[in-house]
Amino acid sequence: MTLSLILASFATHVVHLIFTQGILYGTGGAFIYNPFLFYLDEWFIERKGLAYGIFWAGTGIFGSVTPLIVNWALHTYGFRTTLRSWAVIIFVTLALLIYFVRPRKPLSAKRVTQRLDLGFLRTPLYWAFEIGNIIAGFSFFIPQIYLPSFAGTMPGLSPLSAVLSVSFLNISTTIGLILMGYLTDRYHVSNVLLLSAIVSSLSVFLIWSFATNDAVLYLFAITFGIFAGGYTASWAGAAGELRKQNPGAEVAVIMGTMAAGRGVGCFVMGPISEVLLRMPRWHVSGVYGTKFGTLILFTGFTSLLACMPAKSIFRDRGGPSEESGALVATMPCESMARYK
Repeated sequence: MTLSLILASFATHVVHLIFTQGILYGTGGAFIYNPFLFYLDEWFIERKGLAYGIFWAGTGIFGSVTPLIVNWALHTYGFRTTLRSWAVIIFVTLALLIYFVRPRKPLSAKRVTQRLDLGFLRTPLYWAFEIGNIIAGFSFFIPQIYLPSFAGTMPGLSPLSAVLSVSFLNISTTIGLILMGYLTDRYHVSNVLLLSAIVSSLSVFLIWSFATNDAVLYLFAITFGIFAGGYTASWAGAAGELRKQNPGAEVAVIMGTMAAGRGVGCFVMGPISEVLLRMPRWHVSGVYGTKFGTLILFTGFTSLLACMPAKSIFRDRGGPSEESGALVATMPCESMARYK
């Protein structure tokens, strides 16, 4: 990650930035994330969902502050100095924190490396979770990217709302990740996904659809951020259900595939959103009379659809099942057994 930012500071063409800040930086970030995902699975048992929720919430906290700092640095010192300074900050921070990243038990000299179990990829349950996860990427992408443009287009919204709406979205996402992680530990993951989908969809249709002043727009950003932004925390619950069928599967590997699916959803949504923006406007007043009308409808419907695949698999499970975080209560925890 550090090297990619330093190389990006010497960029003279866009393709250089795509390779450095895009490919190299993303690859470095993936290498950093994986040890945390593995070790969290070892350290936390009954409150695994909450632990992962707090872990993911760190991105929301940092994401709400970093743009302000980077924007100031770019205007003050230029992009080359900013990238090099940021590279130093990342290197020093990670170097100090890496000391605390360790397995639950010391590595044994007799540790046996097991084959990677990808059997969960062949189960309908996995694809139910993954398809819903990709659809959730569709819906969450739009407000993140288009709220500033929406605020600049709608009469009655102040210029400041373009910045504050995104900040509220990021901050509330942090709250949502912790809340959804907490709920995943106590209720069946399909019910948590249903709650996330219904409230997210209602916030689009009942709040964003009437966001003609700052207060309503902020209310939408907060509500959507909590219930749609917290979706990622449900991955711990999904992993718990998948490991009941495939005890050898690693939580970190499952979450890695979920993160990839989320990325696919966001990537595909880019060109789709451009097409939706170019569609003919409706001859109505208010929000749906703008170019964002179709986008808003699409966001509302995809928010609701995100829970449907998983909920259909568990349609016979009307109430809470075993706590998704308590994996060890129902099966051996292989990732811990390796260190005994």
